[in-house]
Amino acid sequence: MPMDQDDQAAREAMRATRQAARQAEIAARQAARRAERQAERLLRLAVPGQVDEPSLEALAAALAKPAPAPAARPTSAPTLTPAPTPALGPRPLAGGFFTPCAGGVRYINFIPHLARELAVESYFEIGTSTGKSLVDIHCLTVSVDPHYRLAHDVIGRKPALLAFQETSDDFFARRQLAALLPKGKVELAFLDGMHHFEFLLRDFMHTEKACDAQSLLVMHDCLPSHPNAARRRDRRGLAQDTSRNVRVEGSGWTGDVWKTLRILQEWRQDLRITILNCPPTGLVAITGCDPTNRVLEQNYDRIVAEWMDADLKPGWFDALHDTVTLTPTRDLKTPAEIRAALGLPL
Repeated sequence: MPMDQDDQAAREAMRATRQAARQAEIAARQAARRAERQAERLLRLAVPGQVDEPSLEALAAALAKPAPAPAARPTSAPTLTPAPTPALGPRPLAGGFFTPCAGGVRYINFIPHLARELAVESYFEIGTSTGKSLVDIHCLTVSVDPHYRLAHDVIGRKPALLAFQETSDDFFARRQLAALLPKGKVELAFLDGMHHFEFLLRDFMHTEKACDAQSLLVMHDCLPSHPNAARRRDRRGLAQDTSRNVRVEGSGWTGDVWKTLRILQEWRQDLRITILNCPPTGLVAITGCDPTNRVLEQNYDRIVAEWMDADLKPGWFDALHDTVTLTPTRDLKTPAEIRAALGLPL
């Protein structure tokens, strides 16, 4: 059912107020980032042999030009949840690449670390593919993938593995996730399926219905390293097969699932969202889930329409990285450290 008009107006007013309050801070960050880039380029000019292309003369001429005006930000800029132990933001490299997660624990190692340290009895995953992500998971597991290409021992020491070879939409339409889990709820879930934001948004919405405030949901690929990797088509120009929810493999391609992070930050400010510096493209940890919340469902069509072309707006990639605050994963070793950082009860 649609929202009450008064509630909708109140929500719009709150969003506008928070957006305005963030503009000065974001503008300052962008100015600092531009100054940092300028300083790095000047340093390269001063060190012989550090610049190959373009030439020193070309760089000097470029530096003499006035700095361009800041790019316009999308009108629906979200408010971020501050991380408990922030790390330095991503650093730009030659060719427009960013390294937002350098120095962190790789996601393929950190998710089993979470399962082990939090002593979960079950694990839910969307997007298993070759099965590498399941190798070091040793509890009961429910896995969903429309096209398994298993190349690893996915059973290992697990007491049970329930594998459903179907799209996540079909899985949730046909089955009750909570009924498959020993505690009747999600303890730890990893969402890494279709690389289009509306699919990940639906996966989150459906999974949250089987969660409670102590559940931990983790999303992948929300911190792309290059604009070409973050679009709906991969850098070779291959589109995904949206009819079957099957990924088209592309080196480093994350699709536009980064939009799901921004949407949750904007529309679900009741959630605790922590961005982890897990290479190569980050992990987004979500706690404080509410299985009764229907805000995303009630506004799904509007949200998708607003964000479908967000990566076509000027400055969208810089805006994405300028608003990121990272939590360093190498500091999260013990159960107490993990729970404190992610907002789970101690």
